Amino acid sequence: MTKNRTYKLSDIASKLGKMRTTVADWANQFREYLPTVGSGRSLRYTEEAINIFEIISKMRDANKSPKYIKDHLTNLGQKLLIATTDDDNDEKPLQPEFESSNVQLSKETMELRNIIQKLTQKIEANKLPNYLKDPHLNDMNQKVVIAMKHDGNTLTPDVETSSIHLNKEVLELRNFINILTEKINEVLEQDVRSEITETAEILNRRYDGVFEEVMELRNLIQILAEKINEVLEQDIRSEITETAEILNRRYDDVSEEVKELRNFFQIQKEKINEVMEQDVKNIIADTAESLNRRYDSVIVEVLDLSKNIQTHTEKEMTELRNVIQLLTEKTNEVLEQDVKSEIVVTAESMNRQYAGISEEVLELRNLIQILTEKTNEVLEHVNNEITDTAESLNIRYAGISEEVTELRNVIQLLTEKTNEVLEQDVKSEMTDTAESLNRRYDSVFEEVLDLRKNMQTHTEIEISELRNAIRILTEKTNEVLEQDVKNEIADTAESLNRRYDSVFEEVLDLRKNMQAHTEIEISELRNAIRILTEKTNEVLEQDVKSEIADTVDSLNSQYTILYEQMMIQQQQIDELKKFLTWNP
Repeated sequence: MTKNRTYKLSDIASKLGKMRTTVADWANQFREYLPTVGSGRSLRYTEEAINIFEIISKMRDANKSPKYIKDHLTNLGQKLLIATTDDDNDEKPLQPEFESSNVQLSKETMELRNIIQKLTQKIEANKLPNYLKDPHLNDMNQKVVIAMKHDGNTLTPDVETSSIHLNKEVLELRNFINILTEKINEVLEQDVRSEITETAEILNRRYDGVFEEVMELRNLIQILAEKINEVLEQDIRSEITETAEILNRRYDDVSEEVKELRNFFQIQKEKINEVMEQDVKNIIADTAESLNRRYDSVIVEVLDLSKNIQTHTEKEMTELRNVIQLLTEKTNEVLEQDVKSEIVVTAESMNRQYAGISEEVLELRNLIQILTEKTNEVLEHVNNEITDTAESLNIRYAGISEEVTELRNVIQLLTEKTNEVLEQDVKSEMTDTAESLNRRYDSVFEEVLDLRKNMQTHTEIEISELRNAIRILTEKTNEVLEQDVKNEIADTAESLNRRYDSVFEEVLDLRKNMQAHTEIEISELRNAIRILTEKTNEVLEQDVKSEIADTVDSLNSQYTILYEQMMIQQQQIDELKKFLTWNP
């Protein structure tokens, strides 16, 4: 005995190609027409239910109403009932295989009649379309089938009379069943028609009542919507006016705060300008005074050097003149005959050398004067550069102050940071530059002292050497005047010429060194001033840029906050508009 297969709603939906929700809705609407197995979560549908689902799907695709589908399923159930009864009546004629008597056949026919009578009574009692789900009816059908099978299996074809009698009984039963089915159909048609009319009237009455209730509910909903709209309009108007007043008050407060901040910023800017001007002027004045003092000290030192050189050269020249004069006197005394001409020659050479030395001394004086003029020019140029940098700083500060006046917020931070920057960066830079200038001045001063010492030592050494040479020369001339005075005088002249050349070369080297040192110091001073101006400009630009960036960021953040608040308020207003324009 094969077991019929059952299906879930998901299986039926996949077979029909529909959504599970639509199939579940159909199952709820047409529950009484669908044969099921089990209950609850174990609820399943038979293969007959799949056919009914297919009929429902086709009719729903054709836009048929649920009422029409239910009527169609009801008629389909009646046709199925008639078909089942016809199938029960269309049984095969029994073969003449009976072994019992006619009494047994009559008993069996009576049992069949009783069964058919019970079946007809059951059909009349169960006129509803859910006959397919009646277990008692299924039991009766199964009993009929079993009885028929039993009769077919137990009867034997021994007696022909019994078969003829059975055929007669079967014909009578067929006629009786036909008459019975016709009556049942008439009764069912009358009952179904009366039930349909009654249900239609009941549904019409219910529909009229429901329609009236729906109309009343619509009127109530419309009245409530109008009242809600009125209340909401009043509330929204009051809220809008309140929010507008609050926003106006906030705007007035903000405008007053902005005005106060502008005034405060103007006052702070003026104070900062005054402080900056005072600090810069003081710093420039201090630097100018220090440079002037250093320039004066350098000039004094240069003058002292020139005086010392001049005095040393004059002393040495006087000493040389005296020595030469003594030498000439002695040589005149000793060499009365042959040496006079030589002495005259040496005297002339010495005079020429003295003239050359005097010219070199004059050139040194001119060079010192030129150096002093160059140093004056350099100092003037430095002063001009300092004034230009001060003016450029003032101009840049004025431009920066004009740009900063456009900003409204973060004034306190700006003033504090500018004060800190002015107190720390500018003072540190000025102190660094002052220290570097002091160190450079000290180094220049030390180099000048070294040069002075070197010159003094060189001059002293040369003078001492000359003195020693003259002394040796006088001794040798005194000792060897009689024999080789000419050779000695020539040697001494050559040695003096060589020493003069060496002294001249040393003077040139000293001149070059002094010029190179002065040029290096001047270039270093210029570079230091340029670096100082660049650093001050960079510090000011960085600080002002950072402050401007901070203020711009703060303004952007405040603007974004205000914009977000305005967007939130706009969304609330849009929601209120949607709610006001809502139609029930």
